[in-house]
Amino acid sequence: MEKSNRRLIAEEVIVREAKYSDITQSIAVHEAAFPGFFLTQLGAKFLKQLYLGFLEMPSAIFLVAEKDNQVIGFVAGTTNPNAHFSQLLKERWYRFLLASVGGLFKNPIFVMQKCLSAFIYKGENPEQIENATLLSSIATLPEFEGQGVGRILTSEFIVECKNQNVEWLYLTTDRVGNDSVNAFYLKNDFKIESSFRKTGNREMNRYVKKI
Repeated sequence: MEKSNRRLIAEEVIVREAKYSDITQSIAVHEAAFPGFFLTQLGAKFLKQLYLGFLEMPSAIFLVAEKDNQVIGFVAGTTNPNAHFSQLLKERWYRFLLASVGGLFKNPIFVMQKCLSAFIYKGENPEQIENATLLSSIATLPEFEGQGVGRILTSEFIVECKNQNVEWLYLTTDRVGNDSVNAFYLKNDFKIESSFRKTGNREMNRYVKKI
């Protein structure tokens, strides 16, 4: 059952549950917020499959921030990371594969390595914490950065988690060259649970928050 929209007083920004009609604009937000990132390089078709999964999976939470009928930001995650990504790959593996064709031609070895990692990805949840929700992706259009949109999206994501009796929230983000993002999470009372390396020596921080 679709929930009612929540209007937040922040220069007429509305945060609500995402709809199918929001996918294209959400992809545009992702591309603008994460230029040069691997998922962005795979293209809009790949991102469409990813965010359709967050829209359709029962354990997913997908909210958008809207101003003047334009999606200016979004947040997506899942209350059951292991099941979410396993089911997503099981149901959409062929669509992801077809969507990755362009990237395969550009850099086949790198893309194959990343795709292999994706097939075994389980959300990187902290082993010692149970009942933890993954905040998988949060983004705003660059022209709206610093205006509180990310904070509002995070707060509303937490409200959704509380409604589903979730006890912990976690996320991962780059540790190096990502100072503003790390500062954002620390400012919003997230704590660094651990740091680790991903494929390609990518250094990551994992944040947790008790809710």
